[in-house]
This record gives sequence, C-alpha cells and structure tokens, in this order.
Amino acid sequence: MIDSLAGVGYRFVYLFIQREPMITDLQQQLGIDVSFFTQFLIFLLIFVWLQLVFFKPYLELILKREGQSGGLSEEAAKLEEAAGRDEQQYRDALVAARRKASAERDRVLGEARKTANDAIAVARSQSKSKLEVARDAAIKSAEAEINSLRGQVGGVASLLVEKLTKTKVGL
Repeated sequence: MIDSLAGVGYRFVYLFIQREPMITDLQQQLGIDVSFFTQFLIFLLIFVWLQLVFFKPYLELILKREGQSGGLSEEAAKLEEAAGRDEQQYRDALVAARRKASAERDRVLGEARKTANDAIAVARSQSKSKLEVARDAAIKSAEAEINSLRGQVGGVASLLVEKLTKTKVGL
C-alpha cells in the first residue's frame, strides 16, 4: 500500500517539477529532491496513525478526567454551598435557642424572686406577730414585777427607816 502511495507521490511530484522550472531551480538550491516528498508523505502517514492510535485516545482520556474532576468540582461547590446553608441554619437555631434559654432563665429568676419575696413577707409577718406576742408577754411580766415590787415597797421602806434610825416604825 505504501509502495502504491509512494508511486502516486512520485508521479505527482515529477509532473509538478516538470511544469515549473522556477520551482525546480528553487528545489535544487534548497537541496530538495523527490525523497523530500516521500519523507513528507511518510510523515503524514505516521502522523495520521499516531493521531488515531495515540493522540485521540489520550485526548479523550484527558477530557474524560477533566469531566470527572469538573463534576467533582461542581459537586464540591454544591456541598460547600449546602454546608454554608447548614452552618447558617445552625447559627440561627443557636441564636434562637439562646434567646429562648435567656427568656426561660429570666422567667425562672422572676418566679424565684417572687417566691423569695413572698417567703420573706411571710417570715416578716410571722416574726412581727411573734415579736408582738413576746413584747406583750414582756410588758405583762414587767407590770407584774412592778406590781410585786410596789407591794414590797412599804416593807422595805420601814426596814430602811428602822436601820437608819434604830427605831421601829410601823407603817
């Protein structure tokens, strides 16, 4: 097959060279002869063969890998976007939970303060009533002691006068 193509190439080159003497002179000056066209034809055949056997499959493999990595890049971008949304939702939920916890804490503290104030009020009223009872008991006891001492005043006064005057005084 190559021989038949080479034969066609030779004939084409021969006809081309015969028609243009100026090209023939240029070819001679550059050192180009019929083997140049044969080499060029062989180069084209090898290039086409390499294109089919090596370059095209290699290019397809590279494009396939780029497509896969591009898909992975797109998937990674989607996952990053989803992670960003999830993170924002988490932050929003955290803020809402903190607000709710703060409100609950304030409510519980308010109830505790109210309960403490109520307990203090009850304790104050109980202590006030106990204080009044104790004060009344102390006043009654003091009055009883005063009355008791009043009854003894006459006897103590006469005893004192007796001792001072050395005479008996009858009261």
